[in-house]
Order: sequence, then structure tokens, then C-alpha cells
Amino acid sequence: MSQCDADSNSSFTVSFFFILLIILCHLFQILIHIADCPCHGTQYHDSNIDDNYPNGDQYGLNHEMMMQKVVEFDLQYWFGYINKSYTDKMISVFNSTLSMLSRQKLIIRQFDAKLPSEVGLAIQR
Repeated sequence: MSQCDADSNSSFTVSFFFILLIILCHLFQILIHIADCPCHGTQYHDSNIDDNYPNGDQYGLNHEMMMQKVVEFDLQYWFGYINKSYTDKMISVFNSTLSMLSRQKLIIRQFDAKLPSEVGLAIQR
């Protein structure tokens, strides 16, 4: 069991707020996503991470839908990692899809969310 456990109610919260962020990001052209663990679905993490929803989001959301919105709104996507080793695989999957959907125009930029100076730099860019 890893330190990256999520309770069963967190999926709705994360999904709801991610959708809300996409809407708000449309206004500001930037998405800043901070996470300490990957999203639900075994394709986003290694087997050492416990996942209450190994088949993906219980409400049917998937990264392809989210990345399509990032492309549609032409957003700068910044990802702040807290536990980089837990989220690397997820960001790799997201980045591959985002690059393909945007015809190599968009990528996910990363920063260490534990360092206030890096958070500030991401916001200023």
C-alpha cells in the first residue's frame, strides 16, 4: 500500500473541481493543476499505488475529454507535482494525448508545487 491512497468520496470532488477549473481557465487561458497522486485508472500509475477505481473515473470522465478542452480553449497547462514519482506516468499519458490532439502545439509544463518560488514563476509565465 502506498501513501497515495484516496478515499471513495474524493473522485467526485476531484472530477467536479477539474471541470470547474476548465471553465474558469477558459477565461484566463491558463490551467494550473496541482496534485500529489495520479487520477483514477491503472493506466495513470504504477501498480504500487492503491486505487479505489482502477478502471478510471467512476463518472466516466477521462483524460482525453479533459485534454480536448485544453486544446479547444488553447490553454497553457501547468502541472505542479507534490510527489513527482507518483504523478510522472499520469503526466506522460496526459502530455502524449495533449500533444497529439493539438498537433504538437501544446505541452504540459511542470513545476515543483512544494517550492513557492516555482509556483510564482509558473503563474507569471
